Amino acid sequence: MFGLAFGVSLVVLLIGTASAAPVTGLRATTTYAPPYSGTPGATFIGLATGCGSTGSIVVFPSFNLTSGKGLGSTKVSASSCGATNSSMQIELSAGFNSTSFTTTSGLHRFVAHWTLTFVVKLAASAGSSTQFAEAVFFVAEGIGIHDNTNGTTFVGATSKLLYDAITSGTYTHTYSKIKETSWNNATLVKGHSYSMQLGLDIVTVAGVTAGKSTASASVAMAGGSDDFLLTSVTMT
Repeated sequence: MFGLAFGVSLVVLLIGTASAAPVTGLRATTTYAPPYSGTPGATFIGLATGCGSTGSIVVFPSFNLTSGKGLGSTKVSASSCGATNSSMQIELSAGFNSTSFTTTSGLHRFVAHWTLTFVVKLAASAGSSTQFAEAVFFVAEGIGIHDNTNGTTFVGATSKLLYDAITSGTYTHTYSKIKETSWNNATLVKGHSYSMQLGLDIVTVAGVTAGKSTASASVAMAGGSDDFLLTSVTMT
């Protein structure tokens, strides 16, 4: 994969494989929906290599507790710069930490339901058959359960990582009202205090080898009809 070859690391918020598939047959279900109670949060990270990379955050990541909606938009590009490889990655994260709660001891299932609408644009052009260019995007959502009592976090899993990459030409696609699910199966302890950590990551990567190559990638959840919605969260 291009990102590994150019030393570009991908860190996706709260996305893992520790929880496998959702479990069933547990206890009564508690449902959370907007307006949510907690503390919203957002982060962004940029990583550039070489001398031909640029990036911008078009819309800074944010999450609205009242509506359950979040925004974020980023664009990166890379062009060959002499004999040096160039790459640019930007990662945006937005979500919230819930207010604390307690529960009974045993295995609990947490399921978050998301609706995503956004526009992706990718472009890549290699200067010759011996050169390389690639444009990549990732969008993924996740849910973690944090034990406030001992400071540990149970990392959850997601139903699908939305991803695409090209090495030549252009690609434009609108993802409209995509339904996604993330979950976490966590063994909790009565008397401990917990909080849910919910968030969505947007990652764009562009990179080229030395020569005369170009690449660019953008993801727009910039408002209007383009955003992400945390529809509901259930705890069983």
